[in-house]
Amino acid sequence: MLGLALSACTFEPGTGFSTLEQVRVLASAPDTFRTDLGHDVVLDRLEIEPGALALQELVGGSGGFDPADPPEGFTLCHNGHCHADDGSLPTYAEVEATLSGEGASWDTVVEVVLGTIEPLTEVPLIAEGVRPSPSLPASDIGHLALPVIQLVLGGQVGTDRLEVVLRSDLVLGGSLSLPVDRRAEPRVALDVELQLSPDLLDGIDWPTLAIDGLVSIEAPDDPGAQALLDGLSRSYLAAEAQLP
Repeated sequence: MLGLALSACTFEPGTGFSTLEQVRVLASAPDTFRTDLGHDVVLDRLEIEPGALALQELVGGSGGFDPADPPEGFTLCHNGHCHADDGSLPTYAEVEATLSGEGASWDTVVEVVLGTIEPLTEVPLIAEGVRPSPSLPASDIGHLALPVIQLVLGGQVGTDRLEVVLRSDLVLGGSLSLPVDRRAEPRVALDVELQLSPDLLDGIDWPTLAIDGLVSIEAPDDPGAQALLDGLSRSYLAAEAQLP
């Protein structure tokens, strides 16, 4: 992903230690999912409506850990996230915050404004802007937080049509190493990859949800809605800062 040659608009330079000039978001997904119950779900539409992507720093402690030696409560740490005993996939940064104790919190340094993410197109999304400014103040950015406002799916499950428009309060996370100080590069670009969980559509007996040839999920209490959100919650962000 990081080697893609992309043309992009750039943000105006600022007066901080470093200026965030470009942010690119890539997400990809297959058009066919084979689920754990043996169903083939063929998608022709997959859209994620995000909130603003927050770049955050840890305040109130440092609980650094070695991913090769996962702390108690975690079985495996790799690719920027850990497998927790409760089934969740917290990022390295989130594990650090947990180890830091109750006094630690993630404070947002800047927010990146994004449009709709469309994983089926595999076309990188260029951010629309940074607020309050692309000028990054002195900070140690170590975490990304991406709210998911809505998940939209369209496709086929056997002979049944699938239509999903589901609101969400999920926040997906990811780790990032971006220290901003006097030694920082004056200009920086950010590449972010949204890695969707391969079991996004698991745990649902899709044909049993069809009514008159249509599987429709719109309300949080609709059959299948919670399983979909659980699958989406196992997605995470991978990111790397580089020179623009």
